[in-house]
Amino acid sequence: MNMSSSHNGKKPDRYLKKSKHKDCCKTGGSQDTACKCKFKALERKMKPLISDCTVVDSLVCSKKVQKVAEVTLPLGLFPDLPDITDIVSVNVVPNLAGITQNVRIIEGKVVNIGIVPATITVTILGVDVPVTFTTSLPFQAHTDCPGACPEDTVTEAPLQIEGIFVQPGVPVVDVAGLEIVTGILIKIILRTTITVTRPVIVDKHGYFCDLNDRCKADNPPTFVLPALPALPIGNGLLDAVNDAETVEEMRAAIEDPSLGLDLTIYETLSEAQKNQVAEIILENRPQRGYTSVQSVQGALNNAVEQVTVDPNNIYVESGSTGGDGSRANPFGTIEEGMAAVNTGGIVHILEGIYNVDTQLIINKSLTLQGEGEVRPQVVFSSSNTMDGLVIQADNVTVDNLHLISNRALTGTNAVFSVPLRTPDNLYANITIKSSIIEGTVRSGYMWVENMTLLDNIFIHNAPNTQSLRFQMVRGTTNVLNNTFQGGSTSVGAVIFEPNLASYTVSGTINVTGNTMTSFTQFVNFYSFLEGSTSLFIEDNSIDHQDKSGSSVILTTRVNYALVEDLLIQNNTFINPHPTRLAVYFAGGGGGNNIPSEDQIKVYDNTFNFPNGYGQRPGDVVDPVYPVGYNAEAASFGMTLDAFDLQGNMNI
Repeated sequence: MNMSSSHNGKKPDRYLKKSKHKDCCKTGGSQDTACKCKFKALERKMKPLISDCTVVDSLVCSKKVQKVAEVTLPLGLFPDLPDITDIVSVNVVPNLAGITQNVRIIEGKVVNIGIVPATITVTILGVDVPVTFTTSLPFQAHTDCPGACPEDTVTEAPLQIEGIFVQPGVPVVDVAGLEIVTGILIKIILRTTITVTRPVIVDKHGYFCDLNDRCKADNPPTFVLPALPALPIGNGLLDAVNDAETVEEMRAAIEDPSLGLDLTIYETLSEAQKNQVAEIILENRPQRGYTSVQSVQGALNNAVEQVTVDPNNIYVESGSTGGDGSRANPFGTIEEGMAAVNTGGIVHILEGIYNVDTQLIINKSLTLQGEGEVRPQVVFSSSNTMDGLVIQADNVTVDNLHLISNRALTGTNAVFSVPLRTPDNLYANITIKSSIIEGTVRSGYMWVENMTLLDNIFIHNAPNTQSLRFQMVRGTTNVLNNTFQGGSTSVGAVIFEPNLASYTVSGTINVTGNTMTSFTQFVNFYSFLEGSTSLFIEDNSIDHQDKSGSSVILTTRVNYALVEDLLIQNNTFINPHPTRLAVYFAGGGGGNNIPSEDQIKVYDNTFNFPNGYGQRPGDVVDPVYPVGYNAEAASFGMTLDAFDLQGNMNI
């Protein structure tokens, strides 16, 4: 049934409800006569106040203030920065939007404590990629605000940066908290305006009073402030690197592409080598963890170098087996290292004792480099009488080793030797430094061009022979800053004495800064010259102790027409033997050469001969200083006029 057509759109009365409110509207029983309401908003009336006082904000103080955020970063946070002078630049970018702080009021003061996040970039000399990391600089400020009370309200304008200051070279406690080290001080100066207000009651006459006694307190207030948000140092992905506890976890962390490491060389390694790299990074992780992606990259590069065989840097460690010469997998013997290293490379000899049955023969240019605080010991077996270390190549350096040869003495054997290649082509450019040379044979036996012996300790226990025996030298021969410790029958410390007339000497000889104890002679110059030669003996400390002998011995074998300089200067001579001299010219042994007048220059030396000097029969001695010559030299025309004595002193 179509209701609309039947009732013409009107609803029956039964569908209409009576209103409860008679005055609201009238009902007509159909849609045409719907309710006609008169809508009128209620007229609201203010309820009368019970007081004619009002509450308003009263200004307590308003001040412009500065806040100083600062931190000192120890150099230990920068693995690639060995020295403060290597800093090229430090760039600091504060994050003002990230500043967080807590503010409280105590009576008369506003107290701020907060942190400023900042990104710090350090450019280091010789390091391609700058070190960049994010950290936070703490600050605190106490602003005087007379009349302020704990319940007042603080309003602060947005912080602005007034200046950033960087000062390298400031002392700071190291990352381990154990010692004072050098650091980089960073300061950020912030500016803002602090306003303190207080709600007060104002009456109709303009008088006002506090809502309560805001500054009244029986005890000083204690505030426990909400913790400031912790900021990660550097990249958040470093957490995986710093939290790793196993090789597998460390591998996963460094291989994560999101970390952004350069894994080019790492990816060429075997799985075993990658595990070693992860283990090295794990074992050498700083106490506070890696502080930047760059520091992890540096650790990765170092670890890769250790497990990768570099033919220019071969490692050996006594007792190691199955090694390949890398830092992480060293060879077990020095011989293996010398065979594997490239010409001109370095064999790194790690701490330990290396027993050698016969000889170590160096037949190519290289460096034997002892590593560690304790010098590696190379012990040559006493079962034969051969030389120990034999240098048969040019451009060889031996550094920081302890060579020991307690073999039976022969006519020529030594702890180390530089043998004769040919008289016209000597082995050249040999350096032995910072080593201990010890044994019951000569310390060294040499035919050499351009030889340097520097900062060594020679422990000489050979019977009735020399420590250093130079058969033939050319170029520059340096014996510098060494210590010579003689034994019960040690003869000479530094001897230039050939077995054959064809073994000649030329060039410049410097014997400087050495200390000698318990030898009969310090320098014996008993050579055949082939060309221009100079001998400088300077700044040495010579103490014969119980060994009777003269310190510097010159002979008639030397052709003094070829000697350009002969200087004995600023030495200290101690000799308790009354028959001996500091400088002694001896005839005999071939040759009748005599120096010219004043050719032997003896300057500014100190002579300590407590029992007198020169009391040997037949010797001619200066009346003031312990210099002179023997009777055979006198027979060739030697006189005291050959000595130029200036600035010397007897004590």
